[in-house]
Amino acid sequence: MEDTKLADIPIEYQSLVADAKKAMAHSYSPYSKFPVGAAVLTSTGKIITGANFESVAHDSICAEQAALAAANAADETDLKAIAVASADSITPCGQCRQFLLEAVKRQGHDIEVIDYNTTDDSVVTANAQELLPKAFDK
Repeated sequence: MEDTKLADIPIEYQSLVADAKKAMAHSYSPYSKFPVGAAVLTSTGKIITGANFESVAHDSICAEQAALAAANAADETDLKAIAVASADSITPCGQCRQFLLEAVKRQGHDIEVIDYNTTDDSVVTANAQELLPKAFDK
């Protein structure tokens, strides 16, 4: 994983981060008060967004899961990167990491993961396989 500033990543990914940041506005997070937005870049250049959606029963959906599910529903199954934006330096949770690796497994190549901290404009980049080196398998 690499820590850097937003201005130091490729322009294509800066645009993806901007879309993830916009997606934060669609978060439904009345319990945690922690909005998170995500944006997936497909191999065709399409950007698909998602935001976290909480439930009082604690069976919430993370922004990454929402974006990945929306991409799947749109039949966009060849993914290049995902950006996640929040007001803190976070990386995907274990379940989101497994979701990312399912997408990697399906498409046969890794996905770049860009975590953006809106508070200090910092970025942490990694690939999905780095985030979960011993993932669940069959």
